[in-house]
Amino acid sequence: MELNGFCCHVGRRKRSEMVKQKNKYSSADTKLNDSDRFRDFGIFRYWFRSVEKYAPWVGKIYLVTEGHLPDWINLNNERLVHVRHQDYIPEKYLPTFNSNVIELNLHRIKDLSESFVLFNDDLFFNAPVKSIDFFESDKAKDVSIYSPIPPHDEFSMIVYNDVRIINKYFSKKMILKKTGVTFFHSNMV
Repeated sequence: MELNGFCCHVGRRKRSEMVKQKNKYSSADTKLNDSDRFRDFGIFRYWFRSVEKYAPWVGKIYLVTEGHLPDWINLNNERLVHVRHQDYIPEKYLPTFNSNVIELNLHRIKDLSESFVLFNDDLFFNAPVKSIDFFESDKAKDVSIYSPIPPHDEFSMIVYNDVRIINKYFSKKMILKKTGVTFFHSNMV
């Protein structure tokens, strides 16, 4: 299976630019948005290398950014599609620094397959994976969290709320009965 739609969101650009723009729109303590938050460790090129080495079956990679790109990136590569936030997120939500806004609008990306895997720029493959690890019979294997860990900080609350919404509309028992798949459980960790 060639996966047409391997989505990677990149959240880094020139520190001073990003800090200035984020502080302009942020109501939070601007010390939380200092340049350390947006520093570039130069590891993004290894993200592409990990896909090439451990997931060669991947078709297109949709690289989602605010508009900035590393100098070394080759936009002439037929497998790479650069998507800017303004290309798919409604203007009334821009600019955005919120990963929920970015990810909840991914379905608007032109030509993105129904079967895609989303990675952020800080998650790398470190061993071979197959498309069947993600999809089988055109169905996603892991699509939710079966037993959430109660949140203990603000960021974890995002995941917790997402799971609550999913569980509101989809019965865990029905999913297990229909697919025979558990999403996450203690034996998988």
